[in-house]
Amino acid sequence: PLALRLLQGHAGGLGAAHFRALEQGWDTEEIHRLTKIDRWFLTQFKQLVDLKNEATLVGLRGISPDLMRSLKRAGFGDWQLGSMLGADEEAVRAA
Repeated sequence: PLALRLLQGHAGGLGAAHFRALEQGWDTEEIHRLTKIDRWFLTQFKQLVDLKNEATLVGLRGISPDLMRSLKRAGFGDWQLGSMLGADEEAVRAA
């Protein structure tokens, strides 16, 4: 189960299981309670998950310039965005 993977963690840091929990809607407080990962870090990663979810919801054609700017500033690369949105890097760059 995911809760067990959260407890096992990844050398005391955030791992794939933590991101998966955030993507599945787990509350940052619950993850903190189970893992003792600092709330600040969990909040930062929750913001990344929220940006990703917003982008996948609207798709490449629906991404506003502000959302694209936020995604880029958050560190999402063109190849990551293309992978998330089912597009190639050139299409992302042109958006």
